[in-house]
Amino acid sequence: MFWEQNAATNFLCVQLHFLFFVKDIFIHIIVNCKYMYYLQ
Repeated sequence: MFWEQNAATNFLCVQLHFLFFVKDIFIHIIVNCKYMYYLQ
């Protein structure tokens, strides 16, 4: 029971880290695109 719960918690943590990672990349791309757009 403990190990199953621990595995589920680790899975949720990994998912959260992945979501934050994707969000950071998304924001980075948007900022870069706006920056390039303003440079033109």
